[in-house]
Amino acid sequence: MMKSYVTRTTFTSTIFMGLESSRHECRIFTKSEVVDYIRRVQDAYEFIVPLRYSETTFISGEAYSESGLEITAIDYPKLDITPMQIRAFMSMLTEKLVDRFEQKTICMQENGNTRMVRSKHD
Repeated sequence: MMKSYVTRTTFTSTIFMGLESSRHECRIFTKSEVVDYIRRVQDAYEFIVPLRYSETTFISGEAYSESGLEITAIDYPKLDITPMQIRAFMSMLTEKLVDRFEQKTICMQENGNTRMVRSKHD
C-alpha cells in the first residue's frame, strides 16, 4: 500500500549575529547572555514566536574569525502565526539585538533574501 504525504512551503527567517561588541574592544558576549535576552523579549511580545538557535563562526581569511549565533523562526504549522507576524517579530528582535549587544551590523535572511540592519551608533 502506498502512503500519501502532504507537503507545504514554509516561511523561514534567520538572524545572523556575532558575539563581539563593535563599541568596546575585547567585549565578547556569551551565548547564554544572548539567549536569556531573547527569552525576555519573547515573553514581553504579544505572542510567542518559537525560535531555534545554533552556534556559528564567521571567517574572513586568516585575519578574522568571530563566534556568533544563527537564530531561526519558521511558520510552524501547529501555530497560528503568519509569515508577516514572524517577519515583524524578527525585525523587532534584530533591532533590539543590534542595540543591546553593541553590534555594528546584523543580517536577517528570509527565504533566500538577506538584509543588513546597521547600528545608528556606527
